[in-house]
Amino acid sequence: MGLILTILYLLCMLGAPAVWVPFLAQTSYVVYLSALAAVASVPRLLQGSLIRHTPQVAVLSGFFLVLICTPLLKAWFGGVIEAFREQVPYLLVLFLVRANCDTTARRKALVGAVLLLMTTLTLVGAYQYNSHMEDPENKFVFRQNASGESVNGAESDEADVKLDYRLKAQGLLDDPNDFAQAMLVTIALSTLLWGPGIFSKFFLVLAPGAILLYGIYLTHSRSALVAMVFTIIVVLRHRLKLWGSVLVGMLAAAGLVVMRFAGGREISMSSGADRLELWAEGLYRFRHSFGLGIGYHNYTDEVGMTAHNSILLVGVETGILGLTLFIAAFVICFTQLNRIVQPIDGAAPDPVFAHEARSLEAAFAAYLGTSWFLSRAYNPMPYLLVGLVAALAYQVAERSPARPLLPSWPIVARNSLILAPASLALIYILVHLRAA
Repeated sequence: MGLILTILYLLCMLGAPAVWVPFLAQTSYVVYLSALAAVASVPRLLQGSLIRHTPQVAVLSGFFLVLICTPLLKAWFGGVIEAFREQVPYLLVLFLVRANCDTTARRKALVGAVLLLMTTLTLVGAYQYNSHMEDPENKFVFRQNASGESVNGAESDEADVKLDYRLKAQGLLDDPNDFAQAMLVTIALSTLLWGPGIFSKFFLVLAPGAILLYGIYLTHSRSALVAMVFTIIVVLRHRLKLWGSVLVGMLAAAGLVVMRFAGGREISMSSGADRLELWAEGLYRFRHSFGLGIGYHNYTDEVGMTAHNSILLVGVETGILGLTLFIAAFVICFTQLNRIVQPIDGAAPDPVFAHEARSLEAAFAAYLGTSWFLSRAYNPMPYLLVGLVAALAYQVAERSPARPLLPSWPIVARNSLILAPASLALIYILVHLRAA
């Protein structure tokens, strides 16, 4: 029951049923569902420690605590309550997935449900996009002018307004870039369902993947295009080594550009000038709030727009402490996934677990690749992915207790403390390359 309620909770979070069934908006169905899922998961929570074998759960929870406490920097106690109310549903995803998806079959059930939801949204959205594109009431079409600003129905009637139509969904996915990110991550996760039979290969991976790729194309998301290339490089690096995977990634990028995968939207340093200016503003504020940041949701208040980079957003709002914890969760996950694929004790990897690890690694690459250009640190996606990796690592560690799967804390701390400032340094270099 805990798994079923967890799946329903996640689907409600991503699918926004209250938009399609308006009377649900007058109820607190999500709160009740989350409470039921938590209660139903208690027996599995009591079976074993949530932290044993999976320290990323504690680390990401630590990031959550830092995040919700940042309003105290400005003595805004009400901000702590607001941040907690907004973010705790996502933290709950982490614990529910870790507790209820600790077997391969359970993880496949959750991924299959998410794949069904995303494929359905894409099919319905693509139909609405192609048949009712100019309808201002269309819930699947994002209408923007040449400057990228959203345009409402009245403004779009003007003859001199040139519009760009992009596919989106509703709720948390009520933005083409958010929808593209969710679809790309889902494609990566769907490979977990790949099996020996034609049914699993075609109906659970290839056909849904093709539909979702078409959906990504309709979003015209440049960040998704770049993330696709990054994901290809990460996935192929085991077989083709680094430079071979980079070459394939560059060829894939050229092919996607020729196919106008971004809908003809320019992909260059000049086209990203506005975003780089936002990054420059963020770096300025980070230098003046290095330790604990400027506080949750204050980036938009001070700069006027969000960061359009999840690493920068976390660094500016939560300081180096929050950014280090955020990155440390990913460092632990990637280390565990790598040790599942290539055990450091020289033993042969379990083919089922290794396949799952590669799928989750691709999903992380898709999320991080898109997040480099989007402010998507405060949504359920990182909690879902970390929860899935933690569940896999827990199962592997319980089955083979003697196999070294956990990185040592000094290594985690060292790598995280290096990657956090290094990521900000890369943003600094990109900003100054544009200025030069």
